[in-house]
Amino acid sequence: MSAAPSPGRPGASLPGSDYDRFAEFLRTAAGLELHQYKRRQMERRIRSFAARLGAADLDQYVPMVRADPAELDALLDRITINVSQLFRNPEQWERLAS
Repeated sequence: MSAAPSPGRPGASLPGSDYDRFAEFLRTAAGLELHQYKRRQMERRIRSFAARLGAADLDQYVPMVRADPAELDALLDRITINVSQLFRNPEQWERLAS
């Protein structure tokens, strides 16, 4: 018999692993689709990042991210690649040429 989800754990009643629930949370909160990335690598990054705040699992990390926009920004900075558009934008090359 499984225990009822704890009310203090948002998303705990949703099916799937805590990573799947976290991925859904991040998709709705930031528009980032984690399932497009290699799961093992991404999951390891996110779990280690959450652990620095003492979160035992990703269900505990969700309210921390919800409560602090700076935490969401720090997480996104940790797991995404920041790409400069300078070299990908033809208009920038035109400006440099003039």
